[in-house]
Amino acid sequence: MYAADHHLSRLAPDTNPDAGRRYALRKPLDLPGRSVTLSMYSTPAFDRTINIAFPWLLFGGGVLMSAMLASLLHLQASKRRQAEILAQGMIKDLRSAQRDNEALLSTLNLHVIISIADRAGNIIEVNGAFYAISGFSRAELPGQDHRIVNSAVQSREFWIDM
Repeated sequence: MYAADHHLSRLAPDTNPDAGRRYALRKPLDLPGRSVTLSMYSTPAFDRTINIAFPWLLFGGGVLMSAMLASLLHLQASKRRQAEILAQGMIKDLRSAQRDNEALLSTLNLHVIISIADRAGNIIEVNGAFYAISGFSRAELPGQDHRIVNSAVQSREFWIDM
């Protein structure tokens, strides 16, 4: 037998060389004209460097990381569900507010004259009541300023103050 560090030569002749070894392999090889056995063993120095606790620590760390990941995924799923419920409630409130707003605008359009102007004072948009009271058509008012509806009843200062 050959051992690079001669650890097998120190064994008693009747001692099993793989006794107490962490790794041992015996493989018969049939060569032309002879049969030999290939024996490989770990050395005592190699066996001392192996840390038995490391695989268990690695396993425990993997289990802990898996549990943390599962917990994080569960937390994310439950928070997402809470956010969806909150969003549904907000959509319901928004639709209710939109209905209220449409009812208010409908009431205003029926009972109030409304005109919207740009910064220069030119009419951009008016409601139906404004058309009905002023007597102008929908094509005539946009682009005009509000002097077009002057009845000459109020003074010039009234319109400047307005």
